[in-house]
Amino acid sequence: MKLDFKKNYETNVKQYVEKKGQFDYISWSYCQKLAKEIDPNFKWKMLKSESGSLNHDGFVLISMTFCDNEIEHYYPILNFQNKPIASPTSFDINNAQMRGLAKLFSMESGLGLSLFTGEDLAMYDKKATKETKTTPKANNDVKEEFKVLVKQYATKFEMLPNEVFAKFEITGASSESDISSAINSMKMDLE
Repeated sequence: MKLDFKKNYETNVKQYVEKKGQFDYISWSYCQKLAKEIDPNFKWKMLKSESGSLNHDGFVLISMTFCDNEIEHYYPILNFQNKPIASPTSFDINNAQMRGLAKLFSMESGLGLSLFTGEDLAMYDKKATKETKTTPKANNDVKEEFKVLVKQYATKFEMLPNEVFAKFEITGASSESDISSAINSMKMDLE
């Protein structure tokens, strides 16, 4: 079965998006529905650790077969504020498995993947604020231009946003000059 990742990435999924606090999500139930429509043989499951637990040191391990590809993904067990849970309950593990399914489906299909753009940078922004006050921050216009270009670059070259950040060596502590250089390089590649 052939999957059109680029087309899926560009598909508007707003009708499936739910707001939970400050985060946008696609419900696992929509992911299940969309996956079955694309691939009737779609299936997924949780994998147990060697000890038989569903908790893999604060993560759940999701396995998914989609469009003849079998993939696995570790997803952290988080609370409603996206903070790790030290002693998760079965309810917490269930929430993590369903969130992990939705994220893995987005990663593989492209549908809703844009919702995750920048989630890895948010962590760096918080760390940079705590760790250093001397690193000059990029102004909002530069950051916004960078975010837009990352989406375009990731789509064109079929990369995940965090792969684009790594390629151009950009973190939350990067200066405006570093981000501007990355913007110029991306523009050249996109031409």
